[in-house]
Amino acid sequence: MTGEQIRKMLEQGVIRKSESPFCSPLWVVPKPVASDGTPRYRVVVDCTELNKRTSTERYPRLDDMLDRMNGAKVFSILDQKAGYHQIRMHPGDIEKTAFQFDRGKYEYLRMPFGLKTAPTTFQRLMEEFLEGFDLDAIQIYMDDIIVFSKSAEEHGAHLGQLLERIREFSLRASEEKSSFFQDKLKFMGHTVSARGFATNDAKVEAIKRLTIPKDPKEVKSSQGLVGYYGKFIPYVADRLAPWTRLLKRGKNL
Repeated sequence: MTGEQIRKMLEQGVIRKSESPFCSPLWVVPKPVASDGTPRYRVVVDCTELNKRTSTERYPRLDDMLDRMNGAKVFSILDQKAGYHQIRMHPGDIEKTAFQFDRGKYEYLRMPFGLKTAPTTFQRLMEEFLEGFDLDAIQIYMDDIIVFSKSAEEHGAHLGQLLERIREFSLRASEEKSSFFQDKLKFMGHTVSARGFATNDAKVEAIKRLTIPKDPKEVKSSQGLVGYYGKFIPYVADRLAPWTRLLKRGKNL
């Protein structure tokens, strides 16, 4: 399976054989199952050490993105097919992406999954790609393009402009993971619709199932989950205060 993916990436010009002094581990991680139930996997380079030496870039604020979609009634979302692999690596950075598989060594000519700055790099380039579009109708988050409009007629016009630009630049969208003309959108743990935005049932159930944390790691994880929905929880800071005090105790909770 891994060997087949390596072969395909070689044929597609995503990677090439390498003599780089760099070398990162290679992992195979599961992807969402196909519509017919077939398991799917992705080859990912473990860039942990490389990422430690890479500056951090910031994503757009979730609240800002949700606010921009407020009042929309019709939604479409396009997932860029192998989006990262549509972006060429800078020649001076290619050797840093090297990895070992079997008895061969390879490096990426296209941006790989696993790089800390890959999501923000992709987003920045996609925003440049959409320059000139009505930003009250289209926005980017990682490898998703979200179209939102106040009517079906308006939405058709927005979507048509976007698809024309995608064809013009020979980009590819995943038909399986894209959806069109929806009356609501599930986005980053929220459900967005004409009624505004609301919590996601699965996230709420996860909060309901929280147990008493046993160590600082569990406290931080629980804080993050509850804090994510802080705007929906009255006096959330006061409610989280006992956990904050627990963190100050260190390992002995």
